[in-house]
Amino acid sequence: MRGIIRAVQGRLDEYLLHMALYGAAILVAVSGLGFLAIAAYLFLDQIMFRPLAALVAGAGMLTFALIFIWLLRRIFKKRDVAPPRSRVPANRLESEIGALLGDEASAWLGRHGKEASLAAFAIGVASGFSPRLRRTLLGLAKDVRDLLEDLPSRPDPDE
Repeated sequence: MRGIIRAVQGRLDEYLLHMALYGAAILVAVSGLGFLAIAAYLFLDQIMFRPLAALVAGAGMLTFALIFIWLLRRIFKKRDVAPPRSRVPANRLESEIGALLGDEASAWLGRHGKEASLAAFAIGVASGFSPRLRRTLLGLAKDVRDLLEDLPSRPDPDE
């Protein structure tokens, strides 16, 4: 069972790393835009009255933000089509995962009820939201079943 947990944690760690890297890239981009706004203000400060320079620099940044939002809407408007129908309906997901994992997983779930409830809630919300995630979870369940079949039968050290 610990091998399964390590495999899931490895995937989660990879996703968290990607999220952290994207967050860092966004932070750098926002600070770069801030420096550009400061540079524009300092340049305009040499040419015109300071309050007017601040007004022009702020208006320029707001104009840039509006153009950016407009471009994003145009880009993502094409992707606002209906998502593809899932091959596995959401109401069958539980029974299929149960059939794949079998009795060993249900015994573990009986011993770890609180953790299993929180995980089931999170997975249920996520799989109901995204058909792609539903297919991924089903593939993960198949991987877990294969790992369980390869493990020798022994008592759980968490007991």
